[in-house]
Amino acid sequence: MERLEGQPLSVRADTQKIPPDQAIAILLQIRDALIAAHAANIVHRDLKL
Repeated sequence: MERLEGQPLSVRADTQKIPPDQAIAILLQIRDALIAAHAANIVHRDLKL
């Protein structure tokens, strides 16, 4: 898995308001990642903001 630069979503949520359209886009990316992980039989422990 590649390492991406950026800040945790929790930091972004604490420092600025995330507009609804951006929040939905982020959630859809999380959903797609979980679908791919489950399809590859990868078990995740938990998700946190």
